[in-house]
Amino acid sequence: MRGQLVGLNPLYFYKVDLGVSQDSRQAIYSAIESLVETESKTYDPLQNTAWLGDIDASGDFHTIPEMQPVLDRLPFALGEYFAALGVNAEKFQAYISRCWPSYQTVGQGINLHRHLQSNISGVYYIDIPENSGTFSFFFPEVGSEFIPGLFSSAKHAENGLLKSWDLMRASEVPLVMAPDELVLFPSKTLHRVSASKNTDGPRISIAFDINVTLRTSEKQEAGMPPLDNWKTIDVLSNPS
Repeated sequence: MRGQLVGLNPLYFYKVDLGVSQDSRQAIYSAIESLVETESKTYDPLQNTAWLGDIDASGDFHTIPEMQPVLDRLPFALGEYFAALGVNAEKFQAYISRCWPSYQTVGQGINLHRHLQSNISGVYYIDIPENSGTFSFFFPEVGSEFIPGLFSSAKHAENGLLKSWDLMRASEVPLVMAPDELVLFPSKTLHRVSASKNTDGPRISIAFDINVTLRTSEKQEAGMPPLDNWKTIDVLSNPS
């Protein structure tokens, strides 16, 4: 090749085995099953969408005691993610703004979505039975795809349209995850989980939304200022 093919602006996500003990994960598993059972009146197990704690219960699952072993390991994981991206962690403060479990049974998936209310999102896996669905990133526009849909499937290589195909050019990229693994990624990234085909047990995971602010906004334009600088505006008050 006489010329040079240059790749620009890729997505980097972070993946790590957190090292949470089996007993701690079992305690979280039991807490989620109890929560699903408690909220079962508003949940139809036959629908094609998984039970999602932020919609079907609440988004503060990080506040229960069983979650502490996971929370204890998040600073390390987030610190590695920042460092790998070249972000100076000394300048930023991170907050879990929302956290909820997902409970997915046979025939259920999680529709394509993104979390525009936060900066970083994460998913921690408690249990992933075989064939219980696949987490995927979705890219509606592949920058180097000059014919719409050309890089969308490996079938285009099989039928001769492409000489080669790999996930670096795909419009949808599946991730192989395992229990106790955490994935972190920009919240704006589209993602979904395919329907489970497993009839033996649920696929259980915990999602996080993380918001990041500056530690100090002095002489800084990018990023949200620290919470201490914020001022409440009571939109319900009527001074007149």
